Amino acid sequence: MSLRMALSPAPPDFRAAYARQFSRPPEAFEQEVFVRCVPPWYRPVAWAIIRWVPAWFSQDWQVLQDVARATSLEEVRMLSGDFRGGIRHRRSLIRDRIGFRVSGRRLLGLARQVLAASSP
Repeated sequence: MSLRMALSPAPPDFRAAYARQFSRPPEAFEQEVFVRCVPPWYRPVAWAIIRWVPAWFSQDWQVLQDVARATSLEEVRMLSGDFRGGIRHRRSLIRDRIGFRVSGRRLLGLARQVLAASSP
């Protein structure tokens, strides 16, 4: 390992890169990314559900907490891919057919935008 590699700072995680790019507090990451990644026509209903039945989006919140620590697009892709078809995916007509959930495609697009802008 070269001295240059040893002294270079670690890449920022998705949460830190998002906070820096959009001038937002890191604590707001999950909530703001949730809003950006839910299809716009579902956002008002999603906010009501979060307020009254917060467990409805528990899978989505867990994925957002996991991807917040990701430092590369590949990590985000792996974590969101596990969510879509993996062990944590709980089948639901509303989630699967109607699409009332965080969009993996929107999440990857946002991660691509944010992490690409934060790379040296």
